[in-house]
Amino acid sequence: VSFTLTVAGGLVVTSSGVAPYAETYGTADASVTTVSATGGTYPYTYAITSPSPIPLGITINSTTGVVGISALTPAGTYHLVVTATDSATTPLTGTLTFDIVVGLKMTATGPTAVTNGSAGAISTVTATGNTGTVVYSLDATTAALSWVTFNTSTGALAVTSGSVAGSYP
Repeated sequence: VSFTLTVAGGLVVTSSGVAPYAETYGTADASVTTVSATGGTYPYTYAITSPSPIPLGITINSTTGVVGISALTPAGTYHLVVTATDSATTPLTGTLTFDIVVGLKMTATGPTAVTNGSAGAISTVTATGNTGTVVYSLDATTAALSWVTFNTSTGALAVTSGSVAGSYP
């Protein structure tokens, strides 16, 4: 008996940069990373195969493998699986798994100067891009100042009449 055994190599799939890829809500990035395949038969096609449905604003160019996000992609961690397929008669596939982390967009009003020993509003911090409830907090150094008040629900920062002159980061 004579026969030919052909063992097809698999596709090796890689991406540019280092995952997880960090982005910010409200900022579009047309090229978060580029997924590339080697081996098999060129040309390759690329698709996001998980999760399904694909999250709002996350895209992949099926011929170049460029992954992007829109300004409307909500804050969160997106665990993506990208599949590359070659163009052979019996196609080979390869997958790559990575995370894109879209952070909240943080903005602050002020700060407004307050006279030593006076009470008053200093600043308000606002987070956008969330789909749930946001809880704000201060770092331990600022929170230790007894004359600083901070509303963890609204992000409003103020001082009481016991405020002490100085510059506080």
